[in-house]
Amino acid sequence: FMSNRGLGDVRETPRSQAFCSHAILSKEDILIIKDAKLDPRFVNNPLVTGPPFIRFYAGAPLETPDGYKLGTFCIIDTKPWP
Repeated sequence: FMSNRGLGDVRETPRSQAFCSHAILSKEDILIIKDAKLDPRFVNNPLVTGPPFIRFYAGAPLETPDGYKLGTFCIIDTKPWP
């Protein structure tokens, strides 16, 4: 992660577990997961079932003018959001 506040020592995640991968591949401008424990894509994800215990995720792809997706800007919380 280029920046990190509140995730402890987490600096990267395997692509197979990364919420950001879903945001980059999503057709939506912003991917919002209000409660990862209730979302079938993430309910068994180690980042949800164990540290850092992600419950909420909102991520928007960062794109070049040519449409290349370089990563995401995201907000993560350990509590679900309404």
